[in-house]
Amino acid sequence: MKMIFLDEDVVAYKEYVEKNFPNSPLKNKDELKKPVKQLFKCVKIVQLFSRIGINRDRQNILDDLLQSIFDVLFSLSAYSDFNFNAALRSFSEQTMIFVVSLTTGVSELSNDELSKKKHVDLWNNYIKTSGLYMDPESKSILDDMNNMFARGSQVIHRDPNIVNKNNVDFLNDYFHNIDQHKVLIIVQQIQKIDDAIQILIYNKYLKCLSSDSLTMAQKFELDELKKAVSQLK
Repeated sequence: MKMIFLDEDVVAYKEYVEKNFPNSPLKNKDELKKPVKQLFKCVKIVQLFSRIGINRDRQNILDDLLQSIFDVLFSLSAYSDFNFNAALRSFSEQTMIFVVSLTTGVSELSNDELSKKKHVDLWNNYIKTSGLYMDPESKSILDDMNNMFARGSQVIHRDPNIVNKNNVDFLNDYFHNIDQHKVLIIVQQIQKIDDAIQILIYNKYLKCLSSDSLTMAQKFELDELKKAVSQLK
């Protein structure tokens, strides 16, 4: 079954990778077709949530969350283990900031103050004490985000393993075929991104929206998202 709603983005992304990263080791991996669609589905969920204005005072937070998903897409095209994990770390952090933004008013914690919160503060003093963390499904997602942040931090802060070879040869190694184990990890991590956006935004806010409150364009987007969610299970 075709998904025109997402297919245009996927085709455009493929053309983008072909043009800018023709030697990308991930561009011909069939296993990544579904994950790429999942990422664009996440983009559309955040964009619709933003346009509906449910969290209008936190627009900067939503913009940062959306940017973090695009960073994951970019890291797939220009793949390196470091860049991919840095993008995952950013997404997990922005997701936690977004969750906290839903439970605190701007008068209590401004967008700028919230964006500058350290991870340990967000996690211990806001996420773990929130009502959302008491819900088993949401707790599982938030635990995944915390683990994703920790794993990304380990990769970013580890000692560089640079072999004794010509610098350009070392850079060219980025475009060698990556092993199947890494591809599997990529698929698993993108599934966690998809789960987070679907459960924390789509299921919680968009799935049951009354069509009376939406414009015709928003109704169309929501209907198409419902189809995409169903088909990308």
